[in-house]
Amino acid sequence: MGWADVETSVQGAWGMYGTVALLLREPGRPLNISPAAVASLFGMSNTEARLTAGLCDGLSLRDYAQQRGISEGTARASS
Repeated sequence: MGWADVETSVQGAWGMYGTVALLLREPGRPLNISPAAVASLFGMSNTEARLTAGLCDGLSLRDYAQQRGISEGTARASS
């Protein structure tokens, strides 16, 4: 299946064009996404981007908060 086939399948499934991101990784291995790149690409604050990168690496919100030394509620409020 080529890229054009994927695009056609997406359009056919929902009747509209859109962007699809597919991330493949080895289970248990973090993606090591750059928070600075996430912030720049998506217009996020540095705090939002750090949280996003942590979640993409497989951390739960609770684990992320513990690593940052903040409460889970504070982590949730920063998103």
